[in-house]
Amino acid sequence: MPARAPTYGTYLQIDRLLGAQSPPDYAALLPDDPPDRRTRDLLHHDELLFIVVHQAFELWFKLVLHGLSRARDLLGRVSPGERPDVVAEVHVPEIVAGLGRVNEIFRIAVDQFRVIETMPTLSFLAFREAITPASGFQSVQFRELEILVGAEEPRLAASRGVFAALLTPGEAERIGRRLAETTLKEALLDWLGRTPIDERVAVGKHTLELRNPESGQRRTREIEVGRGAEVNITEW
Repeated sequence: MPARAPTYGTYLQIDRLLGAQSPPDYAALLPDDPPDRRTRDLLHHDELLFIVVHQAFELWFKLVLHGLSRARDLLGRVSPGERPDVVAEVHVPEIVAGLGRVNEIFRIAVDQFRVIETMPTLSFLAFREAITPASGFQSVQFRELEILVGAEEPRLAASRGVFAALLTPGEAERIGRRLAETTLKEALLDWLGRTPIDERVAVGKHTLELRNPESGQRRTREIEVGRGAEVNITEW
């Protein structure tokens, strides 16, 4: 029996969570001060809306990173036994379910823009100068997502110089760890290369019909499977 029983507030650390909406007072902060050492009052009623929505985005990003990292790790895991080079079938449903969850998170995250769109432009201008030059472009977790999914290098390189100059030492370390990891794209392609395919059935050209679950629109995609699990997909 634990000395202290869990409660809703303590388990979710609600006090800490709800205490993170006071903006730092950058005019009063010393170079080595943590951002919460000196805070200021909100400059406008809607500044709280702006802060909460963006903090919610970062929480969703954290969950997406958690889910995609799990999918990547499962794709890279090999099963002991007769086929040590194959991902155990028991993991495939978990991967599919996890990616479905990520899709749902992104759907909700996009819908969040509707909340912040209720803020008039003049309300934003009331505190915009106080947070300049901060920008969503500086989101470290969003950059981690780009790296994890295997975004093309030129896209990352285009912002690396400006972006890297704004990183704290801790943020730079996080980005460095992500860059050193296997990406989800690499893990997926490696898994496809290790997956046995019954050539009597699968080798050759196939047509896949894909349906957009939101619009109902159907599109076809050509896929050619070669020997040795080589897969060539024609964009539609």
